Amino acid sequence: MTALIRTESATLTALAPTGTFAAPLMLILGLVFLVSGLAHAQQPNILLIVADDVGYSDLGAYGGEMRTPNLDQLAQTGLQFTNFHAAATCGPTRAMLMSGLHPHEVGLGSFGTRLAGAPELHGLPGYRGSMDEDVTLVSELIDAAGYDTYMVGKWHIGDGASNPAARGFDRSFSLMDGGASHYADATGVYLGTATYTENGERVAELPPDFFSTAFYTDTLIEYLEADRDSDRPFFAYLGYTAPHWPLHAPDEWLARTRGRYDPGWDEIRAQRIARMQELGLLAAEHTRYDSPSIPAWDELSDLARRVEARRMEVYAAMVENMDYHIGRLLETLDNLGERDNTVILFLSDNGPEGLELIEGDRIYWIPSTFDNRYENMGRPGSHIMAGRGWAQASATPLRLYKRFPTEGGLRVPAFVHHGAFARQGERNGELITAMDLAVTMVELAGLDSAGDDTVRNMRGHSLLPFLDGARENAVDGERTHGWEMFSHRALNSGDWKITWIWTPAGEGAWQLYDLSSDPAETIDLAERYPERLQTMIELWEQYAEETDVVALDRDVSGYSSWQLVHE
Repeated sequence: MTALIRTESATLTALAPTGTFAAPLMLILGLVFLVSGLAHAQQPNILLIVADDVGYSDLGAYGGEMRTPNLDQLAQTGLQFTNFHAAATCGPTRAMLMSGLHPHEVGLGSFGTRLAGAPELHGLPGYRGSMDEDVTLVSELIDAAGYDTYMVGKWHIGDGASNPAARGFDRSFSLMDGGASHYADATGVYLGTATYTENGERVAELPPDFFSTAFYTDTLIEYLEADRDSDRPFFAYLGYTAPHWPLHAPDEWLARTRGRYDPGWDEIRAQRIARMQELGLLAAEHTRYDSPSIPAWDELSDLARRVEARRMEVYAAMVENMDYHIGRLLETLDNLGERDNTVILFLSDNGPEGLELIEGDRIYWIPSTFDNRYENMGRPGSHIMAGRGWAQASATPLRLYKRFPTEGGLRVPAFVHHGAFARQGERNGELITAMDLAVTMVELAGLDSAGDDTVRNMRGHSLLPFLDGARENAVDGERTHGWEMFSHRALNSGDWKITWIWTPAGEGAWQLYDLSSDPAETIDLAERYPERLQTMIELWEQYAEETDVVALDRDVSGYSSWQLVHE
């Protein structure tokens, strides 16, 4: 797709230069909107909520046992996506949301810290690990449209010139890293101290009662209440770090999930499958993916089952706590009289986390640094993950999880909610991506996207005509999207998909799946349809060439081989 951003009186490229010319550009953009006569009061507020590592079937609205009434109500009364795709890891998805482009196109195909296995990728355009400075972000365009703009939570697309304060947000409190302790100690996920900034300035110390989900929500509520008398609409980007590892939850929330996961991941997956079928999210003939690297629950020792169940209890407590705080935010919008004029977009940034803690030097520094005794799991001083057994359960019925461009790593819960939209209480199963949300948010702010081959263009499609009822389908025709993460690769084209997944044995090969009958990617059709496979491989190669993708014939993440997948 080619796209420009238009006002009534002028056409502005969606990807204009920033950096030295950023301030003059933003001034010009602002003047253009004033001259065009844009009526701010007619533009809705935009609330973008991004969860961190929530699996496809975790929420109640997607068949999960987790108690998420606020998110369920929004999903079920709004437009619920059942085939929404993010990137396979968090930073690249955020790059897609903020740029409307493939992550490699803006320098965020991966992060340098996770390319230990591929020094030849360091410094290449698609793998610099931070947002290109010459890409104008959605936040900058919306800010220029006359919105009050706020960013709270995980940023993870670059520091310095890519800080939220330099990228169109009037106020911000941001975790710049990919993750951290959810408590006040601010311990990074790879040790060290996590970097937080407030309005672009480094935060020296977090308040002693800091808990990430509560603090981020409180901060955004403060921003909204402080500007309650503003005559401008707002754009708020709330990037929760829940339930990203290390898994932490307040004691009262840990108590709520106690014992729930004692039946184990096999039984939880079976229960989810049954609920998904009842909800109409999964056909009776569709099977689930079963990883040979995950043991049956009954094969574990009593001690292993006890510890594993506790890990998922903490994870679920984090998700339910996040839902509670989203409820507080919705109540604030009601009290401010802004709920009916607020478009809410929600998504998870990728599939669930499948790594384990015993990886590299962690085998030494985890036990020497943290208190992971059973009684302290999820509490301050602990540092745990859910692990791949529960990650596969969270992704039910899909294949694998975060870091892999399989459906379990890419397909995530997502929805759009606004009472004024024609599409309410509906589901959509078309292939939608985070890039589509970028274009949709820009159009909601009053800009109109149109085609032009002379500019570097957003890749997404606006969903607004579909949401308003002006179109029968969300997107035109059969969509094709390519993916690459740590040299694992994939391409979706309509109902068909190809994947190339590295294995510890080094036996990566292209596989072909028909997602209409096999969304869990269990039946490889490569030998049955060699011509279709070859056509899709050529499409993937075209995608790679256009977007600065460089894929090697090995996993390049730097993780231990047994951490990834044994198939």
